[in-house]
Amino acid sequence: MTPLSFQLLIDALSTGQHQPVIDAAQRFNAADLGEFIEQNIENTAGNSLFQKLPMALRAKVLGYISPEAQVILTQATPLAELAELASEMPSDERADFFNLLDESRQQQLIKHLGHQDREDLTSLLAFEEGTAGALMNTDYAAFESGISAGHAIDILRATATDKETIYQTYVVDEHHTLIGVVSLRRLIIAPPDTIIDSLMANGLVFAYTSTSQDEVARLITKYDLLALPVLNTANRLLGIITYDDAMDVIEEE
Repeated sequence: MTPLSFQLLIDALSTGQHQPVIDAAQRFNAADLGEFIEQNIENTAGNSLFQKLPMALRAKVLGYISPEAQVILTQATPLAELAELASEMPSDERADFFNLLDESRQQQLIKHLGHQDREDLTSLLAFEEGTAGALMNTDYAAFESGISAGHAIDILRATATDKETIYQTYVVDEHHTLIGVVSLRRLIIAPPDTIIDSLMANGLVFAYTSTSQDEVARLITKYDLLALPVLNTANRLLGIITYDDAMDVIEEE
């Protein structure tokens, strides 16, 4: 997108009002908003747009902004607002953002996070950098073995907005051990009373938390996966790594 295309945002910002900016921003992709903000990080336009975005969109846009710009944009953000922003981020991006902050800011932020967000963040930070554990996202969709396709779809309908992806959903036993994966397509076309275990794909591909990120990228590319499940040594499902995140690793290298 050329800079000229951003005139709509510039005109909206010139009004000094929130609603025209929100209305204009909704016409752009989050990646394009991130581009505009980063291009204008040295002037008021970038920060003004970022601060006027709804929190959920702000968190999404932050994922398209460089680490250096993320720090600049949030360095003056009050802790309560920063915690709200962090809670809207995918779990893996939240951990990456947390690592950008200085130690004092980290300690303050973690106290303001909700219990579940704090637990997720702490667990991800425990994994060695460059491994699947550090790269994974814990916002995945999973079903317990033995439920029907109709019940599974009801679960997805109720929880989809909080999940990284629902195109592939993982089937686990009572110990949360991964036993299979089922696609959204198969759930939709199956009779509602079909037990999901019969819909699972063969040849499950997965990584362990200690698997290198290079191997993760190789597996996702080789098997053309939308996402790769990540297990601990007891084969319990802990998270997933999406195709997009794997491609980010390849681009960085």
